[in-house]
Amino acid sequence: MPATDDTRPRILLVEDDALFAKGMRSLLANAGYEVQILASGNESALIGLAHNADLVILDLMLPGKDGFELLELLRATPETAHTPAIMLTAHDPMPYRLRGLALGADDFMIKPPNPQELLLRIRSVLRRAQDASHDAPRISVGKLGGTETLLDARSIAYVEAAHNYCFAYTRTGRHLMTDSISSVAEKLQGVLVRTHRCYLVNPAFVTGSHWTGRSEYFLELDLDEPTSVPVSRQRREEVRLALGL
Repeated sequence: MPATDDTRPRILLVEDDALFAKGMRSLLANAGYEVQILASGNESALIGLAHNADLVILDLMLPGKDGFELLELLRATPETAHTPAIMLTAHDPMPYRLRGLALGADDFMIKPPNPQELLLRIRSVLRRAQDASHDAPRISVGKLGGTETLLDARSIAYVEAAHNYCFAYTRTGRHLMTDSISSVAEKLQGVLVRTHRCYLVNPAFVTGSHWTGRSEYFLELDLDEPTSVPVSRQRREEVRLALGL
């Protein structure tokens, strides 16, 4: 078996039609892409493969989870939240296109796609993703006793200090960071706002604020569970100005 060329862009094709997948693999490989195929809507397999992909091409109708459900999973997982995705469907395009784009698809095409158009759209999506990645800082998480992962800072809702390390909270859970909160604040300046000596907040997740009976001020965050983060007295005006509250 020839060695894999790690410089080639990697595409994950999620497609259960073996004949169609074979044709797509040939087309994409001839165009210079490294291709992996997943033949079902298996969630764990999808995340494992998509984490190392530069682009995911998702069929809509799949055994197990459908393409919409898998796209939602990709967008809710920090490691794949910003992985480009193109959806394919053999159905009437408009209602499916609108739903797919609303869920975060980067493009949408009818099956079978025109080969030249597909390649042009892939190049366009990858180029946009590459341009965006230059402005998307990443930070390592999970070093203690586990595998290190680079987490896209835009997926972090807030950071909480814990002694000499921190926890970053995303929609999918809590992630350990061995950096101090001051170090994280410096690295992710422009993405997270310091609200307290123990907390950093992503303004994109802030939905409101409230006072408690003891005149303590909190920011409300858009997460699955009701979440509030304190704002210290010294930082109130700074935070309110930064968030436009």
